[in-house]
Amino acid sequence: MKPTVYIAAPFFTQSQLERINYIELLCDKYNWFDYYSPRKFFVLKPDSEVYDQKKVFDSNLQFIKNSQIMIAIVDEPDTGTHWEMGYAYGIGKQVIMVMIDKDKTNVMLSMSCTGVLKSREKIESFLIGKDYGYAYNEINGRTIDFNWGVLEKWNGKVY
Repeated sequence: MKPTVYIAAPFFTQSQLERINYIELLCDKYNWFDYYSPRKFFVLKPDSEVYDQKKVFDSNLQFIKNSQIMIAIVDEPDTGTHWEMGYAYGIGKQVIMVMIDKDKTNVMLSMSCTGVLKSREKIESFLIGKDYGYAYNEINGRTIDFNWGVLEKWNGKVY
């Protein structure tokens, strides 16, 4: 069974769709893992019924639980993505933050992440297992290395 990535990201504007589409295309290209991108499965209409909302919520929770890591795009603020990141962190998942168009983020987001990918090249390098990136805290300037053991296990390779 392949490892799984959960992609957390807003997908309401053209720029948001372009960012998430780029990562989905890379996931398709490097087919050694599966990925779950909520926008491809459950999109709620503004007037959706509570039953449909609960179904989407429960399904997304299950996919987060079943994934080995989360890739979260945070270039534009999105409460849903932020909530998913906190939930993933809370249940012990590795959260990789993608932040290409901005330099700083909230301390709660930065401290809950295993790492940060700051360019398209870093994203691609990470997805093929050559680059584990870095994590940082803008408040105190501390650099945090990835949890190498977990990511190596996820990738199934040792570098």
